[in-house]
Amino acid sequence: MPRAGVALALAGAVMVFTGSLLLPGPQPARAADVSVARTFPAPAIGANASVTVSKTTDLGFEAIHVSWRGFPSSGTELSTNEVRIYQCRAAPKSAGDCYGSETLASGSDPSALGGLNGAGPDGPGNRRKAITQPAGTGSADFVVETGRELTSLGCNSTQPCSLVLWKLTTPSVELVNSWAPHVTIPLAFRLGAGACSINNPDFTSAGAPVANLAMLSWTARSCAGTPALNVDYSLLGDVQARSDYAAGSVDMALTTRPAATGATGPNPVAYAPLAVSGISVGFLLDDPVTHQQVTSLRLNARLIAKLLTQSYPGLYGSGGPPGCDPTAPITGPGSAYCPNPGTAGNPVTIFADPEFQALNPGVAWARDFTAQNYFPPVLTADGEDLTYELTRWLAADPDASAFLKGTKDPAGMHVSDYFLDAWNKGGLRFPLDTFRTVDPTSAMNMTFAPLSGLDAVVRQAAAGAPAGKDPSSISDQDPSHQPSSYAAARQGFRSLFVLFDSADATNLSMPQAELKNAAGSFTTPTEASMAAAVKAMTVDADGVRQADHTATDPAVYPLVLVHYAMVPTSGIDRTKAGKIADFIDLAAVKGQEHGIDNGQLPNGYLSLPADLVAQARTVETAVRLQAAPASAGTPTASASPSPGAQAASAAAGNAAVGNAAAAGGTTTSGQDSGDTSASAGGTTSTGGTATPAPSPTAVARPGASPSARAVPRASATSAFTTSARSGPLVESTGVGRHAILLLVVIGFASVVFGLGLVGYSRGEPAPAWARSLARVLPRMWK
Repeated sequence: MPRAGVALALAGAVMVFTGSLLLPGPQPARAADVSVARTFPAPAIGANASVTVSKTTDLGFEAIHVSWRGFPSSGTELSTNEVRIYQCRAAPKSAGDCYGSETLASGSDPSALGGLNGAGPDGPGNRRKAITQPAGTGSADFVVETGRELTSLGCNSTQPCSLVLWKLTTPSVELVNSWAPHVTIPLAFRLGAGACSINNPDFTSAGAPVANLAMLSWTARSCAGTPALNVDYSLLGDVQARSDYAAGSVDMALTTRPAATGATGPNPVAYAPLAVSGISVGFLLDDPVTHQQVTSLRLNARLIAKLLTQSYPGLYGSGGPPGCDPTAPITGPGSAYCPNPGTAGNPVTIFADPEFQALNPGVAWARDFTAQNYFPPVLTADGEDLTYELTRWLAADPDASAFLKGTKDPAGMHVSDYFLDAWNKGGLRFPLDTFRTVDPTSAMNMTFAPLSGLDAVVRQAAAGAPAGKDPSSISDQDPSHQPSSYAAARQGFRSLFVLFDSADATNLSMPQAELKNAAGSFTTPTEASMAAAVKAMTVDADGVRQADHTATDPAVYPLVLVHYAMVPTSGIDRTKAGKIADFIDLAAVKGQEHGIDNGQLPNGYLSLPADLVAQARTVETAVRLQAAPASAGTPTASASPSPGAQAASAAAGNAAVGNAAAAGGTTTSGQDSGDTSASAGGTTSTGGTATPAPSPTAVARPGASPSARAVPRASATSAFTTSARSGPLVESTGVGRHAILLLVVIGFASVVFGLGLVGYSRGEPAPAWARSLARVLPRMWK
């Protein structure tokens, strides 16, 4: 018996020692998402005036919150003492040093950053036109841009800039106002992706505009590592990126869809999950009566279909001379009011639509354009997966699909006759990759203006201005005068919709609409709703997941994308393959913790669930070894392999990529069109997160607190976190902390029991230290 006790004690000691090596060490501190706000006096504006800014250092391309007190009121009509907020050079001498200023629009000063309607050399001006309440207070969210977005301003870690609040009097036109009543606030920037050298990149990549913020964070971290990993990343539309990859122009394509059969190039490919985000309908809306910002809004698929098919005529839908030609060029304001025959009888704006008003009570929505402006949504014209997925959802929704085909809504509104004609002739079908104008009327061609690239959409959203040209800016006296771009609307009078992604919307602090899912619930792209959507997705033979638009889980957000790195698993140089694999590890494994530091995942993305991290690791191994997975290559319609087959294949270095973590799901079917081939028989992922409870729904509420906006927040934990001291078992397989802790506890128990057995065999009482350990061990488990 003494020998048995000694053996048991020794075995327990070995378990304790092994477990202590594997147990992760202290986790690194998470980066703070909000720095300490600073307040600055503004004596030039008022004796007791001051400005508070939520963040002034360590800045990147992001929104900051600006508030003020002690300013003169803008009055009940909001027509006086307008506050202009600008991003400027470090020590501005005039408004010409501020990007988006109109003061030097004439171009008399070549160094000026101003322009007509706030435009500048790098595009729309990121300015804000704000108001001050009767109590002398006001606030606004302002988007700070780096040298990457504003080349002419060039703000970066070595070149500071400034924020300027300028108080204008009546009339609110810069040219007739003194520059004196302003306050300048210094801004300092962190090292960004623009500081990375791409002269000799380790590999090239392109695509996934919806993954742009995450890619900028990861590439900025990779080039600052030891050794440095330099990634040449081009922001191209997904369709073009897949085409460039097949042609050998780039080494890695970022995509949310698999390439079409036969369109992957000469080498087999695999798809490594990198991030998850949602497609958002962002909005900047003010109550037309109270002029308070609306921060909660509900939309269904049919309303979005109405917006995208140009079925609201807007300002130029009625009036005009009899018999006028709506397609003739607009030569002056009078001719702009020609009726639009394609939308006859429809509500002039979405705000006058009974369906919209029923979903959003509590706001006195205006019934005409003059009381509440309406502009077509800001959206991208490039071939992007965002467009495809959004229109795939519309085609799958029964009400929206019927509307697209000519069925009127319950109130009698119909799809634009021009759109229906194109649909019936087969020239237009959803889903599609690119938005385009089908309405031939001159006014609609000016105002419905999809932009080239999602980055342009984000810049326009940051500026808070509609896209397109303003027909009313054409002069009667000068018919040849070209219409100008729309200026940003003044706070209290905004009506802007933007179609982009949840990460950019969150980064810009723009509210996101609640969308109706197949279960009839309204959800926003929160972490819980995106996790539920990932769990419900279908999976094809390549492991690529697509949203299931028939999913009946009320917690699902209907528009969720998984972003993949499309990478070669054989046929390339081992050194380059190792660099690509290193980047997959940096992004999909180590880069899933939310934060603002380079290398961390920006808010608005969902941290990859554990099964997607495992899939990325499998692809990483296959790329590093240049061992093509058994199911790599073009998508095929086949059922997922069994768990046993997956394990055996992975052990051989030829895992069936993407199916390793999907085992155990329910068999479903998935189908794609466009530039992907149909696939069926995939399995839905079991997901890495339990199904969340349905999120509460809220109707539009004017003047709600910004903190009430339903936007993604930083997660408490990520699916995989790195640590200062991670054991090999944790690093390679993701064994949980509790499992290792259990090993340590069993080891301690074995030591105590073994030594107690030795003592018992000798007739000795248990020592005090053993009795203490017996009391401590249960606490360790807790």
